[in-house]
Formats: sequence, structure tokens, C-alpha cells
Amino acid sequence: TPSRPTGIPGDESGQPGGNGQTGGGGSQSGGQYGQSRGQYGGAPSGQFPLSNQYQPAPTLLPAPPPGAAQTLIVSPVQQSTIEARPAAPPTPAPMEHRRGWLTPGKVVIGVIATIVVGSLITLAIIKWLQPSITEKPTNISATSEQPVSFKIKQILTAHSEAVYSIAFSPNGKTMASASDDKTIKLWDMQKGVLKQTLTGHGSGVHGVAFSPDGATLASGSSDKTVKLWDAQTGAFKQTLTGHTSGVHVVAFSQDRKTLASGGMDKVVKLWDAETGALRQTLTGHGDVIKSIAFSADGKTIASASDDKTIKLWDVQTGALKQTLTGHTGGVHAIAFSPDGVTLASGSMDKTVKLWDVPSHALKDTYTGHTNGVHALAFSPGGRMLASGSMDKTIKVWDVQAGALKQTITGPGDAIISVAFSSDGKTLASGSTDKTIVLWIAES
Repeated sequence: TPSRPTGIPGDESGQPGGNGQTGGGGSQSGGQYGQSRGQYGGAPSGQFPLSNQYQPAPTLLPAPPPGAAQTLIVSPVQQSTIEARPAAPPTPAPMEHRRGWLTPGKVVIGVIATIVVGSLITLAIIKWLQPSITEKPTNISATSEQPVSFKIKQILTAHSEAVYSIAFSPNGKTMASASDDKTIKLWDMQKGVLKQTLTGHGSGVHGVAFSPDGATLASGSSDKTVKLWDAQTGAFKQTLTGHTSGVHVVAFSQDRKTLASGGMDKVVKLWDAETGALRQTLTGHGDVIKSIAFSADGKTIASASDDKTIKLWDVQTGALKQTLTGHTGGVHAIAFSPDGVTLASGSMDKTVKLWDVPSHALKDTYTGHTNGVHALAFSPGGRMLASGSMDKTIKVWDVQAGALKQTITGPGDAIISVAFSSDGKTLASGSTDKTIVLWIAES
């Protein structure tokens, strides 16, 4: 296991780490560093307006001359008209009968009935179409998303210690960063400037995550607490206590009901995201929890540990569903793909592994890093996977092709946190050199 970088402070037990909703990461036993997982956001649903305009019933034409019949022509969506035209030779019938159905009163009743029936049919069609239009949000998919390369855009230098965790707000306008300098910083992504610094933790902050609605920000610290903040104003809301050692990672479920935290005490705690009440404590790992991630449907939570395993838990019952083994070093980063089908894991064994969630089978192993992998993040569409390593590089993988797309080597030191913006156009990385680098997708 690589030794800790010289001069980089850690928490009181030498086990810093971090996790957020977008990517996962953590730190190595003995002082290695962890990273964060941020949160994806989804695109707003679109609705196409439908309208139908009805013309008022037309004025009745004068009665046709003897020998001509009247034919009713109706468009149920637009208008009803009566047009006099020669008719086919009628079937012989008593003259009184033919005259009876052509009386003005019955013609008017027929027109009104046709308009009413047409309106009901049209409204029924609209009602039938409406759910299919409004209930399908416009999301980026792996099939529509194209793999891109990234170039450096900006370097942010406000932190005074290593940046363990990065998370983007769902709308992409704000980025939060957590550092061993005991602070959380909120950045205006449209202007690229620092908006606010949140203080209150008594030790390094190793994990940060936005709630799916963007209203709440959670942070986990070596001071053994989880704090909740108003993401819009930066106001402190609540402190959650219960961990017996430093908290490395925090994450929200997509349904906004559950907040999870994990850390040095080897357990994962599930909290009611609304009230802050502790729901469950998940035990089973034999070493420090380095990363946690919720599946897209919120039913499963995955935890990664220095015990070299990944565990899948049932969020509702707290029951252990599966333990994934295969890494030969501590697992410091995990991330679910947006569709929930694939789980990615990064390890101190220098590899990234992809697992099939339904079958729990190993799908692929990516090699190429020359040091431990501490950070992972899927792009919003799930086509790309970014991995950050102690080898000072970020690798961008094309998951669909199963190939390396790009190796990013830029300014800075070990990469311990990565996160994609909700539109996939910005990739952020945090480093042990105290900086955050923003990378922009090349057109």
C-alpha cells in the first residue's frame, strides 16, 4: 500500500476519506486520501401542449329543393358543417318518412350530438396521450451521450488543505468542496468564483453531498459528526451524532428519504433525511468504510471498505444482500451508473472493476493506473466513467466500448475526488495539493 504523501495532514486516526453522490472515494489506512461522490441531476421533464378549437355550429342552410337530400359532414376536432349536395337515388320509401328525418329540429339535434360526441372523443384522446408526455423526463442516456475529451478550464485555490470531496448541485449552478482545512466552500459555477465558506466542523471535512432537490447539503467530518446545511443560504440546520469515529462519506438516496454516512467506525448509518433521526446501523465490514453509493431506485446501498470488499444492502430492511470480492487492495471508491445496472469500484490495487448489479457478476476490469484509485464518477448519461488516482492522473473510460478514452495529466498532485456536472460538460477534480481543477468538454 503506498505511503501517505509527505506533508499532507490527516484526521486524528490517520484515515481521511470522502464520498459524495457523483463519484466515490476515500483514503487508505495509514494516511492515504479519499474522495467524494457528488450527485447527478436529472433533466426536467418536457410537456407538449395540445389544444383543440371548436367552431360554433354553422347557420342552417335553406331547405334544398325537392329531389335533393342533405348529407351531414362532420370533423370532430375542428368544426361541423351542413352541405347540400345531390344524393344517390334513395331507396323507395313513403314520402312522409323521407320528409320526417329532414325536419329542421332533427337536423339541429344531429349537429349538436355530433359536436358533443366529437368533443368527448377528442378529450379522451388528449387524456390518453397526456401521461406519456408528462411522465417521461428528458434524461441524457448512454446511447445519446457521446464520449468526449476534456481540457483544463480553471484552477480554484481557496482551500488551505487537501480537497477530499466535490459535489455539484442538481441544477449545476453550485459546486461544493470539502477539505481537511475544516471548511466547506460553495462555488458559483457560472462565474467561477467562491460564493461562501461554511464553518462549524471541528476537524477536517471528508465528505459532502447535495440532496436530489438541491435544498440541503450534508457534510461528514473527522469530528465524528454529520452536519446539514441550507444549500441556498448556507445556514446551518442540524448536527447528526452517533458515529464513534471520523465520518468519511455521506450520500443521499434519489427519493430524498434517506441520508447515509460511513467512516472509521466500520459501519454505515442510515438517517431519515427529513428529520435527522437514525433509522439503522449496518454492520459487517472489517475495516474503515471508504465510499458509499445509492442505486438509482433508492432500494440498494453499496459500501466499500479497506477490507477489500463491497457490500450491497437492502435500504428498507438493512439486510445484507451480497458481498462482492475480487479486489486485492482496499476499495476506496464506488459509483452506480445512472440506470443502476452497473456498479464501478476503484481500489488500491490500481484497478477499476465493473459489476453487473442484477447478477452481482464481474463484467470488466480496467487497468492502466500506476497507483491506487481513490475517486470515481459516472457521467450523467452513464457512457463515460472518470477515475482519479494517486498517480496524479484522471482516466476517462468509454464504458459502452470498454476502452480508455483519455488520460488527463494536469497541474497538481494526487487526485482524490472527481465529479461530473449535471450536464456532463464539466469535470471537477480535487487534489492533495489543495486545489480544484475544472475541466471542460471539448466540442
